[in-house]
Amino acid sequence: MVVPYCTVADVRRYVHTSLSDSDIEYEIAISDSLIDRRLGTQSSSDKVITKLSALLSARSIKMRQPTTIAIGEYSEAHGDVIKAMKADIEEIFTLYETSGGLIFRGSQYRYIDEDTRFPEDP
Repeated sequence: MVVPYCTVADVRRYVHTSLSDSDIEYEIAISDSLIDRRLGTQSSSDKVITKLSALLSARSIKMRQPTTIAIGEYSEAHGDVIKAMKADIEEIFTLYETSGGLIFRGSQYRYIDEDTRFPEDP
């Protein structure tokens, strides 16, 4: 069984919605898949990844159900909620993609020709 990066309660910290827990779990699964695709598999105990998953899910819910009210640090009183969430999401992705030490990702090459990579001396 795959352990999600965040819980329904984590998402509800950012949005107040009438969606059922199972609907929110679906959004979490999509968000987690996006994280895995972009960053590779991450630790479910990483708090920043938990926040990223919850933010991606909350933003998706807010876009899907515009009457949803953003709460907490993304309160509607602070302006464009979707824009603020997107900025934080991209900041976290950038942190993990450029950190070098926080994620491990294999080469995108399927084959490396060692003769071309290390040519013999003449």
